[in-house]
Amino acid sequence: MIVFIGLLVGQWRGLGTHGWQVPVAVMFAHQYFVVAPDWDSGWGQLAVLCGLIVLGAAVGVLVNTVIPPPLSSRSAENNVGLLSRTASELLGTMATTLRAGLPTEDRAREFEKRARELGTLAARTRDSVDVAVEKRSLNPRRLLGRSVSFEGHYCTVDGLTRLIDDVRSVARTLDTASEHFERTNTAQRRWLESYGGLLDLVADATRSLGELGSVTDVRDNDQLADTMARAWRRRDALDGTYVHGEVGEPGPWPTVRALSTDAYRLVDDLAACRTRLVELADQRDR
Repeated sequence: MIVFIGLLVGQWRGLGTHGWQVPVAVMFAHQYFVVAPDWDSGWGQLAVLCGLIVLGAAVGVLVNTVIPPPLSSRSAENNVGLLSRTASELLGTMATTLRAGLPTEDRAREFEKRARELGTLAARTRDSVDVAVEKRSLNPRRLLGRSVSFEGHYCTVDGLTRLIDDVRSVARTLDTASEHFERTNTAQRRWLESYGGLLDLVADATRSLGELGSVTDVRDNDQLADTMARAWRRRDALDGTYVHGEVGEPGPWPTVRALSTDAYRLVDDLAACRTRLVELADQRDR
């Protein structure tokens, strides 16, 4: 009967993966009575065992309450930073390549492959934030009002996920660009070089997003705001070049139009992410 009760208690979801330890502890406690020479000594040994359990639980609660930040929160924060740095590195590599001219098909496919891998990394990063949120619900620091909010992490991961989709679209367009662009055309090379400059700005902004310590930091990050403003100006200049037909006609127009659309999405998704972070910071200050 005692073991059966222990098994039922072990099914409580609040215990998580530690539920199996409950029936094991119950069986150990039962053994104290079995091997005890008399009733009184059995109760005494059981009291010692309960004391050890209470001591262990107290130490666990103390560790989770005192040690800042909780390991799960730090892991989620590190993963968000890793995602932003990796995305920034890919954008920087693409920018360097475009400044040197039109990438080869193999190079463009390599970019697309790395972007797909980034998509997988983004999914794992979001999972790590989910785990941190789940652990926070059982963390005693929450009762002290000092728990970490993960809304900013979710916002950043969502923004980077959309950005990665945009990067994949750019890579797919570059894969077919050789069908429309002329490698020896000076105007087209200048346009690609300018596009590489835009990707550099997006790379800088992407890295800055991952380096934010909290949502409130975004309002004080003048460098991020300046980078975003410069990215918008560069994107508008690219669009103006296309509209006025300065890259030649009509061959490269489909590719230029596609890349211009991707450029708008890249900057717009980053701007939307920053705006949402500022809104979260304002809500927290109210």
